Amino acid sequence: MSSWRTGAVSPFFVGGRRARTRTGAAHTPNDAACHPRSQIFSTDRPRWRLKTLPNRSSQVGGVGEGVIGWWQTCDRLLQPLSPNPSFSRTAMTIFQALLLFVAGFLSGAVNAIAGGGTFLTFGAMTLGGLPPIVANATSSLVQFPGYITSALAYAKEIRADRRNAIVLGAISAIGGLAGALLLLSLSNPSFRAMVPWLLIAATGIFAAGPLLKSKARSEEHRIGPLGVTSQMVTSVYGGFFGAGMGIMMLAVLGLATGGSYHRLNALKNFISIVIALIAILVFSAGGVVSWLHAAIMVPGAALGGYCGVWAARRVPQAVIRAIVVAVGLLLAAYYFFTG
Repeated sequence: MSSWRTGAVSPFFVGGRRARTRTGAAHTPNDAACHPRSQIFSTDRPRWRLKTLPNRSSQVGGVGEGVIGWWQTCDRLLQPLSPNPSFSRTAMTIFQALLLFVAGFLSGAVNAIAGGGTFLTFGAMTLGGLPPIVANATSSLVQFPGYITSALAYAKEIRADRRNAIVLGAISAIGGLAGALLLLSLSNPSFRAMVPWLLIAATGIFAAGPLLKSKARSEEHRIGPLGVTSQMVTSVYGGFFGAGMGIMMLAVLGLATGGSYHRLNALKNFISIVIALIAILVFSAGGVVSWLHAAIMVPGAALGGYCGVWAARRVPQAVIRAIVVAVGLLLAAYYFFTG
């Protein structure tokens, strides 16, 4: 039996136990097409393929390809900077987790004040190394608790307008499903090419938020064919990407049903839950959610949402809106120049 000291197998410690995987064997095109989650780690190969790690056996004897599972996510994200992999991985993991937690915190705070937290979570994960499809799917999960708490705060308004909530929720479920499936049908390079354009569109929608809100009608009316079509398009966008979805939905609901801002916001929060839930289920089944990143960022987003209410009374929304727009434009420029 081959010894790991010869480089035949690679030892990694995962959860306190040593996990081994064979290395050095020649790989055929179908060697790695064995696990749907493998698309998380591949940005330049067809989907459902596992992109193996570079062989660093010249630096550390016997260390080659990583094990399949969550540890490989960390390995792809946190490449060691020193010849000692155990020390480097531990230090970098703590540092990366801190940055992700801070990004989640800021996202929750920004959502509570002016919206646009998706720019921060998506940007933090993609700049940290996650493929864009995985970052987008995980960002939907990170934003989900905020949608629930916001809807609970508007429970009275939602119950009073439950007919429209049910109709719009059914329409949005179909659109969100279509958008999520559309995202899964793309490869990471294809979606990566679309990201800067999506960011520019979402940033423009977010920047025009006050103008779009002012177009909302004050009187309530039944949903017509135009409103149904507009909400379907909005929900497809929400399931596909999601950044700026809230602002877009407020504008669409204002034109489709009319009513006070709080009524529209209540419907928006309820519909956001429907779209996000459908998208999360699809993304989870497709294996494109990084649960490790989500577990780090969700508590930060929840804490940030609570603190954001305090900050909302002290920080002008225009200031936060300008910061979010700047972040969106910077991210779009980054993806344009690095694409």
